[in-house]
Amino acid sequence: MALYGRTCTLVGVKDSKKITIDGGMRNDGTDGFRVSFNIQKSGVAINTAEIKIYNLNKDTLEFFSTKGVQIEFSAGYIDNKVLIFKGEIVSVLTEKQAPDHITTINSSSGLTSTKSSFSNTVINKDESVADAVKKLLKDITNLETGFVDKIPECKKWIRSQTISGNTFDILDRLGTECGFTINVDDDKVEIHKHDYEPKGKNVIILNSSTGLIGIPSSTEIGVDFQALLNPNLVPNKGVQIESKSYSLGVSNAGFYDRKLFKDGRYGILTTNFIGDTNGSDWYAKCKTRYWGGVMKWKH
Repeated sequence: MALYGRTCTLVGVKDSKKITIDGGMRNDGTDGFRVSFNIQKSGVAINTAEIKIYNLNKDTLEFFSTKGVQIEFSAGYIDNKVLIFKGEIVSVLTEKQAPDHITTINSSSGLTSTKSSFSNTVINKDESVADAVKKLLKDITNLETGFVDKIPECKKWIRSQTISGNTFDILDRLGTECGFTINVDDDKVEIHKHDYEPKGKNVIILNSSTGLIGIPSSTEIGVDFQALLNPNLVPNKGVQIESKSYSLGVSNAGFYDRKLFKDGRYGILTTNFIGDTNGSDWYAKCKTRYWGGVMKWKH
């Protein structure tokens, strides 16, 4: 039985065929499939999803086992369900744990494109770094372009030159030199400056009334915290943490605490969405940095 109005939806698409699986509580109040999930999102690495579905029928299982299926996964509550992952299926495995048959779907966001995108383009000596980035983004296959920050102008080309190689590797090298980070989120390529500071609607107020669970734990660069599942808690968003208590951390240099970080504002580095429509898990675990930290793409 689904708990507390929890709901999720998995949509699989291949060519003209689409199959939708409702997990948890449906809009009409009836129970859908039992679904558990572990979504890992990062501003510096490939996003991944592990989704477990209980007791799928044969036809649905065969469809999701077909090569090339793309998925979208939304989760939340009956009155507020939001997309939290979009990607391609990497593997499907079904095992029996009596009395259930549990199908585990592993997926990644943009894995194939980050490995296969290749650039062989000429950068003219009078072009800016932003011009070069724009050219390189056009070489990325099967991914949309999302948010692109203002690219810092950190260098001049001595002469026109040909840039050749994996597109993401080239952009990563440019980013290291010029102060920006590239990442893939829900099949969209995004670029943020290292000193990117979320503002306005991109900053989430987080306290015990809005979902903060327990006491944030301080780290050398920010805080780690746990909150009720909130699809808006994703990398490159900001949080304003309001907690009367905090826990000390320990580094090689000794103790440090959250008071070292003024006004409790942090940028999210990684988010782990963990849920089970019929179990106790339904939360987000986040690692954050104080404004000004540096992230580097990994793939």
